[in-house]
Amino acid sequence: MSGKLLVVDHVAANRATMHMRLSGAFYDVLQACDLQEARQHLSGDRPDMVLIDSKMPDEDPLRFCRALRASPKTAHLPVLLLSGKDDRGYRIRALKAGADDVLVRPVENGILLPRLRSLMRRNEFSQDSLVPRDTAQALGMADAQSEFQARASVLIATQDTATATTWQRILREKAPYDFSAQILDDALRSVTQSPAPDVFVIMPDAAQPDVSLRLIAEIRARSATRHSSVLVVLNSATRALHGDALDLGAQDVMKGGFDGEEMALRISKLVQQKRLSDRLRDTLKHGLQAAVTDPLTGLFNRRYAMTHLARIAEQAAVKGGRYAVMMADLDRFKDVNDQFGHTAGDAVLVGTARRLRQALRPVDLLARMGGEEFLIAMPNVSAHTAQGFANEMCSLMRQTPVEVPGMNLGIPITMSVGVAMGGNHNLDRSIDALMQSADRALYSAKSNGRDQVVMS
Repeated sequence: MSGKLLVVDHVAANRATMHMRLSGAFYDVLQACDLQEARQHLSGDRPDMVLIDSKMPDEDPLRFCRALRASPKTAHLPVLLLSGKDDRGYRIRALKAGADDVLVRPVENGILLPRLRSLMRRNEFSQDSLVPRDTAQALGMADAQSEFQARASVLIATQDTATATTWQRILREKAPYDFSAQILDDALRSVTQSPAPDVFVIMPDAAQPDVSLRLIAEIRARSATRHSSVLVVLNSATRALHGDALDLGAQDVMKGGFDGEEMALRISKLVQQKRLSDRLRDTLKHGLQAAVTDPLTGLFNRRYAMTHLARIAEQAAVKGGRYAVMMADLDRFKDVNDQFGHTAGDAVLVGTARRLRQALRPVDLLARMGGEEFLIAMPNVSAHTAQGFANEMCSLMRQTPVEVPGMNLGIPITMSVGVAMGGNHNLDRSIDALMQSADRALYSAKSNGRDQVVMS
């Protein structure tokens, strides 16, 4: 199925007709004869979208919409209202109540189905992204929303400068956003420029409809603008572009030409959705980063290190090169914690990570394996080169005490390193075997007096 839709209508014939049309488009269709039954479906069946008749006898659908928006579980659920007439006043009230749009019966499939697909795409992204967001909150990783948010930017693209300028002037009085204007050709040429606007408002030119459609396609194809929202404004001459605009990636369409109040409402909704999706992506990005990095030093953790080390081994096997695996351990680190405290110990670990990162090449892997132990993997090196790098790292630690911020304290520290070589004649050795060899070499370095490098 393409998704689960809930149709709410007190007229059985209307429900049956809509069920037939939507089932033919491979949607799973639920039906409710009143809004109370609709609530039961929402709590149990969890539909992906709701289509509601604008005149329900048991309750005002606009009040129902406001209740959906007020609940965290349904705040982002797409809602379409179906009306028997094109009533601007009702459409404005519906948008203010939280409806995504009002469609006028009879709704052509060329308008209904693209609108459903557009809303379903938005809903699927929100639902997929809510999982990592909830996980992050449960783990205490979710950041508080910043008190400061830059003003949203809106680019108006029309066929002539006068129209765009007029819209810009009117909208500035109705919405607190930064509006700019371009003609369609200029917007198409500059679509890759950064920073991208939060919302594009596009009015197609009836004489050259392909320009606006291509602009929508380019917005969706370019990484700089992929996450910008798109509102397309149609009139009687361009109404046939409705379905194509939505299927190419527009999030919203106005069918009756320019209306300042309605456009401001639709732009505000798109800005809110854009900011939500940006937060969800940031949460996902931060969650993935937290999963592979050590929170204290910022180095990769064991989970990432083992996967990356396996890739280094695979590349060495393909290219016939050699690589080094090093286990490095700070000497007498327990004494640092006992004598100066754990805050000083953390500062030593952070300072060690910084020094090692500066000494290594960009292609080398550096990870904290736990405690005061670090893993270093160096692709495409000989044993002699690897030993030289290891000696240099020991020298860096030995020469200068690690400064402890806020304590006016420099703590002397040394490091021992065990090195094992992989690749070439050692292709049959597993990653685990190499790490065990490096561990044994590290143990020898510790046993032989510390502050030295031992080759396996």
